Amino acid sequence: MSVPAILAAVVGDPAVATLPRDTPLLSGGLGLDSVTVVRLLAEIKTTTGVDVADLDLDLDALATIGTLTDFVAAHREQRDGGEQGGGGQQGGGGQQGVGGQQGVGGQRRGDGEQRGDARG
Repeated sequence: MSVPAILAAVVGDPAVATLPRDTPLLSGGLGLDSVTVVRLLAEIKTTTGVDVADLDLDLDALATIGTLTDFVAAHREQRDGGEQGGGGQQGGGGQQGVGGQQGVGGQRRGDGEQRGDARG
C-alpha cells in the first residue's frame, strides 16, 4: 500500500490519495492534527515496517506528501534489501523477510547481513 493510500485511509477521504506530492501535510495544506499524525505514523509502521518517528527525530519527512513518500520508500528499500512489496522471498535464503529477523544473531535491528549495518 502506498503512502498516499495510507494517508487517504487514515483521514477517511479517498481523494487525498490523488493530491499533488507537494501538498503540505500540516499547516498550509491538509492541516493534519497531532492525533491524525500519530495514527498516520502508526499505520505506516504497521503497513510498511518503517518507523518514521524513530528514524526521523525532527519529523522533517512530514513536510509534504512527497517527502513522506520518499522517506518511507528509501527506508523500506534499506529494510527490505531493495525489494519493495516482494514479501522478502524474491531474494532467496529466507532471511530477507521482515518478520523473520528477530532470531538472527540475537538482534532485531541492524543485523547487517542482508540490509547493511553502516548505521550501527
